[in-house]
Amino acid sequence: MRLSTNESEILVEVWSSLKQHIATKDKNDAAEGFVQTLLGSGLDIDNIYEEFYGLDNYLDRALNLVAEFEETEDDEDEWLEEEWDE
Repeated sequence: MRLSTNESEILVEVWSSLKQHIATKDKNDAAEGFVQTLLGSGLDIDNIYEEFYGLDNYLDRALNLVAEFEETEDDEDEWLEEEWDE
């Protein structure tokens, strides 16, 4: 599922307003939770990355972690498929 421009703007505003009330030491965890919530709602990681990357260092870190994890999972899946094919 893709975000509309209006939905993206609302979510950026939500994150920005919430972030102000989160202790600095907890912001990385909060950003990861925010990104995981977006993914859990059925949004596409590529769309989330496209809409949110570059807006905030905490979100950037969380997005990079998720993208790295997804890439690792894809690599593992490919490896398993190749092993079963042999």
